[in-house]
Amino acid sequence: MSVPTIDIKQVWLDEAWMTSNNVIDKIQEKEALGRQITATDAEYAKICGAYLYLYKIAKESKLLEQEDELTKTETIH
Repeated sequence: MSVPTIDIKQVWLDEAWMTSNNVIDKIQEKEALGRQITATDAEYAKICGAYLYLYKIAKESKLLEQEDELTKTETIH
């Protein structure tokens, strides 16, 4: 039986994906409730939207499947 491992890079990217989605959802909820969207809210939405877009393109282009020296897998205990 092999020891299960996780790809730390993928965990990190997926966590950033979830956080970005949550930020955009909260800003959209704020707007739907008729509350004022601040300049900071708008900037966060732009940054998160850009991340989500680039992440999607990178996945579709299979750029994230390449191994690199900075990230490795970690054994799950």
